[in-house]
Amino acid sequence: MLLFIIFVVPLLVVGSFFWAIFLLNQNSGFLAWLIMFGGFYKVEPNQSAVLSLFGRYVGTNRRPGLHFNNPFFSKKKISLRVRNFESSSMKVNDLNGSPIEIAAIVVWEVTDSAEAVFNVDDYESFVQIQSEAAIRAMASTHSWRHTGCDETLVG
Repeated sequence: MLLFIIFVVPLLVVGSFFWAIFLLNQNSGFLAWLIMFGGFYKVEPNQSAVLSLFGRYVGTNRRPGLHFNNPFFSKKKISLRVRNFESSSMKVNDLNGSPIEIAAIVVWEVTDSAEAVFNVDDYESFVQIQSEAAIRAMASTHSWRHTGCDETLVG
């Protein structure tokens, strides 16, 4: 019964308007049905859909399932899964100016889908570039050798 209310009732409400158009003019009614079915979209688990209308942000849908919205909304799907990548090995100078080779494994996830879509062109490469810049900055502010004792990390 709940499935009937969730799926069929909205179709009947929305469909009654398009059925009236169909009865008035069969060609435009068929076109109206095609436009209406363009409003359906599916959101998978750990995914979100960013909705926009002619480039203006309208909202974000994070609930998994089949949804209906304005057929003219553009829907951009973004994965919310935790991802990781291994940075390339980089040669940088530490705090004392000693050259060291450093790499890192970065674990990240998208927390704000709208910012990932609208604030950067390619958020995956953005995370990679920013992570490598942060690794370089961190390595240059720390010393590889301990300065206050006789022990060192190097041989």
